[in-house]
Amino acid sequence: MSYIRPALSADIPTISAFLIKTFKQSLEHAGISHLFPLYVESLSPESVTERLNNGYQAYIYHYRDVAVGYIEWKDQTLSLLGVDPVLQRQGIAKELVRKLCCHLQAPYIFAKVPQINTDVFKSLGFEIKSPSFEVDGIPHLEFLYQTPCQKEFHLVGE
Repeated sequence: MSYIRPALSADIPTISAFLIKTFKQSLEHAGISHLFPLYVESLSPESVTERLNNGYQAYIYHYRDVAVGYIEWKDQTLSLLGVDPVLQRQGIAKELVRKLCCHLQAPYIFAKVPQINTDVFKSLGFEIKSPSFEVDGIPHLEFLYQTPCQKEFHLVGE
């Protein structure tokens, strides 16, 4: 059985361990594991706690009572999305993005993510909205996701 629920402070150690494992494996798979040290601090329990205490919100995707997906945002900006590499390409990220859309009830969602994730975000329906820029030496792009209800609105108006 799978379900999505809001992240709680008691989840932080599990979230951090999950994110560290996921990002390390993803970077290794992409052949850029040398960048992992740049990410690890932002995935620590202290960093997750700080973000959640400063207005960020998060959902956890559970499969068989194990956290296998995570999405974090503030306002209308997605800041972190991770899925266990073993379960990637099974729609978990899409479910998390849909849940976020329903929660926000906003016409758009923004994301500023490492450029290596371009294909993933395009497959989720995000569009590139900025030229490449660097964050801590890592090339990033800004993406925009037009929520389904906004797309329906445009279709009806055209």
